[in-house]
Amino acid sequence: MSCYLSISGRDVWNPSNRVAGIFIGHARIAARAYAMEAGIGEIIDDECSIDHRLFLDFISTLAAKYEGSNNQPLRGLLEGVITVGLVLLMRAGDSLDDMGIKEQAYWQERCAQVATGMPPG
Repeated sequence: MSCYLSISGRDVWNPSNRVAGIFIGHARIAARAYAMEAGIGEIIDDECSIDHRLFLDFISTLAAKYEGSNNQPLRGLLEGVITVGLVLLMRAGDSLDDMGIKEQAYWQERCAQVATGMPPG
């Protein structure tokens, strides 16, 4: 079984249910840690809708926290959520410039690596 994740009605990823659940769970934990909304809805009938504006703000803020920290365990914990989130947002039409990403070369490389294992919706 798989789950379709969509942003603004556009399917951006079709992971297995387990992978979708892990990503959503990690994103929600990060959102709670920073008292933010992630913008990720519930999985209903193997579909999950993501609020574009909230998710963009969430991933942009996480990336800024990551880029502003020298705490390696924190950076390691946030990196997966940020990388997958950036891939989803780029598939929805956003660019790293839109998100205020500073370390663009690093994130472009990480996203390219991770996106190869992320079947689009």
